[in-house]
Amino acid sequence: MSATSAVSPTPAIPKRILHVVRADSVIKKRILWLWPEYMPLGKTTTFTGLPGEGKSLAVCSIVAAVTAGKPFPDGSENSLPLGDVLILSTEDDPASILVPRLEAAGADTKRVHIIKSALAGTQEKQVALDQDRDAIQTIFRDYPDIRLFAIDPVTDHLGTKSLINEQEIRALLRSIESANVTNLIISHLNKKAGLGAQQRVMGAAAFTGLARAAFLFAQDEKKEHHMLMLKANYAKPSGLRYAIETVGVEIESVNVQVPCIEWGGKSNADADSLLDKQRPAKKSALLIAVEFLQALLKAGPRPATECERAATVKNISKRTLDRAKSQLGIESKKDGPANEQGEPTWMWHMAQPFIQAAGL
Repeated sequence: MSATSAVSPTPAIPKRILHVVRADSVIKKRILWLWPEYMPLGKTTTFTGLPGEGKSLAVCSIVAAVTAGKPFPDGSENSLPLGDVLILSTEDDPASILVPRLEAAGADTKRVHIIKSALAGTQEKQVALDQDRDAIQTIFRDYPDIRLFAIDPVTDHLGTKSLINEQEIRALLRSIESANVTNLIISHLNKKAGLGAQQRVMGAAAFTGLARAAFLFAQDEKKEHHMLMLKANYAKPSGLRYAIETVGVEIESVNVQVPCIEWGGKSNADADSLLDKQRPAKKSALLIAVEFLQALLKAGPRPATECERAATVKNISKRTLDRAKSQLGIESKKDGPANEQGEPTWMWHMAQPFIQAAGL
């Protein structure tokens, strides 16, 4: 190329414009429901709660309604034709746990499809939503009767995406949505006691922010189980009570008792209040100091300097320590071993009546 040859110009980046439609040109559509007022069709729903609260068992009840026409947990009828269900579950073995529980709930297992793994050539890999979203969409196309996709728990299948990255999680959940399929993601609670129930869902806020409905599964102080609304964009469904029971299922010619949910009607419990009641009461600084001294002096008198040093390590202030000492009736006596100057050491003695009252 000659020195005078012109250099090709860099292609201009197309100017962005906004696509705008006039409201009166929009064709209105009804909101369709998988479970009326609880789970909108084609959207994401979140179930969350501590382990063992029956979230996975509740999924089996919904699968039974979708595949076999059983009533939904609130007693409402399935208004859609019978459909198929796709399940991604790593915590429950299909042979010994998942399929028996589906049968106990009354599901039609011929309509349930369980993802076991992802195949990369001849290698089996754990399913990762970020890497396998195209394969998931292919399943939706190959099985057009699928109406529910349950992921239990979603935290096991995020692939390279960060659990707490808002934009990554939002984009990931959107990538697996389909117009005719309700995505049901199962999650757990975080350990941030004191927050509202919706903020207790583990991970990014998108797990509830993107979902059009979200529910908490938890027990009250009477050990009664509740399914309670955390969020509902399109309706205000009532909470539901439930109990975890067992049903006999034949496995290898043996009648085995398999857990299932017995739904018990409406619940008026409040999710925020219920979680707040579950939170252990915070001990006062004085109570902490009292319990510290009771444990320290359980075996007998201890040198005053030793007690004060140990209290400092526990971040107990001198003022609080003195109050606890007074409340317990602890006495200081100069009757300990002689120090370097030959003088007896000051010792702290727990008064006998307080030792007995504390059960020590």
